Amino acid sequence: GDGSCEVAIDSEQLNVLIIELIVNAQNALLYEWPQDLPPGPISAFIRAGENSCVMLISNEVPEPRALDISSLFDPFVTTNADRKHLGLGLTVCWAILKRFDCTVRIIEQPSVAGRSFTVEATFPRPTLPKEE
Repeated sequence: GDGSCEVAIDSEQLNVLIIELIVNAQNALLYEWPQDLPPGPISAFIRAGENSCVMLISNEVPEPRALDISSLFDPFVTTNADRKHLGLGLTVCWAILKRFDCTVRIIEQPSVAGRSFTVEATFPRPTLPKEE
């Protein structure tokens, strides 16, 4: 195809999703990065597949605080409670994605800076009615 990626999701909900994912990545960089160094980058990619579109939001942090990534989409889970964060941003993202039959996962792996965290959201492409 032409590389475009059409998904069946409300545009306002998609905006909220993208903003929350980027804000979450930004907060991780601001609060986990050493104060004497400039924060690392946030990367965003969209990959078109045959039956889905995949959005990836990534950041790298130096050795982060110990956390269980399997609970990051749970309400009130935050590594920044001392900064008055409620831990609802990723919960909102999860709810939006589930509402539109999307899947989401967090991938953690070693990186040059320490650890890389990627939120991978997979959106099913809209299905067209079959011709009779």
